[in-house]
Amino acid sequence: MFKDTCVKVRESIYGVLCHSELTDIHTAGSGSGFMIAPGVIATVAHALHIDGDIAQPLHQNFEVIRTPVIGEDMQYAHLIGEDADRDLALLRIDPPHDNGYLRLVEDIAPIGSMCGFQGFPLSSVEFRDTGLHVVFIERFQGAYVSAYISETENDRDLNWYETDQLMYSGSSGCPGFLVDGRVFGMQANTLTTEEDGGFSEYSFDTRLYALEKIEARSILVLDPDRKVAIEKINKLEQLLKILPGIDCAACGSPTCRALAEDIVQGRAEPAWCIFLQELYIRDQRLSLEEADTINGHIWGKERNYRSQSK
Repeated sequence: MFKDTCVKVRESIYGVLCHSELTDIHTAGSGSGFMIAPGVIATVAHALHIDGDIAQPLHQNFEVIRTPVIGEDMQYAHLIGEDADRDLALLRIDPPHDNGYLRLVEDIAPIGSMCGFQGFPLSSVEFRDTGLHVVFIERFQGAYVSAYISETENDRDLNWYETDQLMYSGSSGCPGFLVDGRVFGMQANTLTTEEDGGFSEYSFDTRLYALEKIEARSILVLDPDRKVAIEKINKLEQLLKILPGIDCAACGSPTCRALAEDIVQGRAEPAWCIFLQELYIRDQRLSLEEADTINGHIWGKERNYRSQSK
């Protein structure tokens, strides 16, 4: 039933490696993810944190590799944003080696639908004398959609699916898809059912974040049009490469990333960065008078040191 679907779906499934070099130790973790737009990978937020704990700091480095090319070099990824309530995170790879992505369902998947999960639940990471080694073991599991649940947590409406089968440990980040290949959810965690004051070892439900609507509050929405949003993400990433990254806030934005977001949204200009200003002045792309006008707009004329020195 799922043979042809799996061949197609695995083209857009990625192994995710997270690692950090702390003061006295190296730490790493792994998981699964899948591309939902060119260059954009969805995965679970907790897997990107140290010890797989959302309360711990994020890992310093993220690397990904597409299923068909496992064994080749991995590609570095950047975090776009995360939603801790939904345990959802988006990673960006630039440029992607392949632009194929999975379609999401537009409506609620019917209860009783056959579904499949695919990814790397049995992956492992270890540090050796020769460096960091990761092993991705691909697995498929079948199930049926058993429930669709709407809950309110932290004053937010959250939607989840449950299936009738216990998934492999480590399945977080695996997409849940229908026979036609459309993704309806992402593996988040496994719940046990409490019975008679204890937990029944046979009563399990697999809980999936419903992906028919992605409304991540903590993830920047650059544009409602997906194509335009991806173009803006590309521009934002290029801006982050030229901004100093010291978050001095002299531009009026709290961080360099916030300034980059304002620029792509048309609310600011690169010349608002005082470091880029000096480069533009030196290259004669910006005059002192133009720089004074910009700084006066940001700080107020009375606080503009060049205006005061005239």
